[in-house]
Amino acid sequence: MNNSNKKRWFKKWWGILLIILCPYLLFLVILQSNLDKKKKIIFSALFGSFILFIFLITTLEPNTEEKIAKEKQKQEKLKKLEKEKAATLEQEAKINELENQKRKMNLEKEAKLKAETEKQIDNEIKQSSSEILLIVSNDDKLFRQDFKLMTNYLADNYSYDSILETKKIALNNINKSQYSIEKLKNIKCNLACNNLNEVKAVFIKLYILRIDMLKELIKFADASYGIEDITTIPEEKIFRRKVIEYTEYQNKIISFFENIKAEREIHE
Repeated sequence: MNNSNKKRWFKKWWGILLIILCPYLLFLVILQSNLDKKKKIIFSALFGSFILFIFLITTLEPNTEEKIAKEKQKQEKLKKLEKEKAATLEQEAKINELENQKRKMNLEKEAKLKAETEKQIDNEIKQSSSEILLIVSNDDKLFRQDFKLMTNYLADNYSYDSILETKKIALNNINKSQYSIEKLKNIKCNLACNNLNEVKAVFIKLYILRIDMLKELIKFADASYGIEDITTIPEEKIFRRKVIEYTEYQNKIISFFENIKAEREIHE
């Protein structure tokens, strides 16, 4: 039997087994095959590249111990990161809790300060209002008596003595009103100045209207001497208008404070 007709070793069962056990023998298979030279070079290059690739993978790939060590190191790093993250979250929670407590304390402090300030304002308003009302009520009581007395004097046929006495009482009340205006202006305030200044302005205007009315009363008294029909003199009309103006304003004040008193009683 010729060598060419002999069955090549890699075609025999034991040859195939050898190739399976040792794949590197494929180089020999390619070289000893019936392929032309060009194909042998191509297949050899491809198989060589494949063998080189396998070699590099097996060489570069870490062994089992290295894998275990790296995995252990990775797990330890993850645990460390988790601990750091947990510590950071815990610290942030503590900071937030402290900030919330601080914010709560500030709100409570502001509320307490506001309540104390409102109480001080309320006390100041009550005290100053009492001073104002004391001045005004005392003056008003005396003025009502004097005004009644002056009208009685003028009703006495407008005699010289009655006119003189009326002017005397009127001048006295003008001076009292001016003094009361100064007393109102001198009432001091600290926290409730806006409210108190408004109240003072209301009563100062009342005193100014009273002074104007009394001045017109003096003019009317002078002009009425020796006049039988006092309704014919202009001073009487002016004085009457001033009385109406003063009375209407006084009634407005009384109504205003009665409404405030009623509202406070409702809230209380």
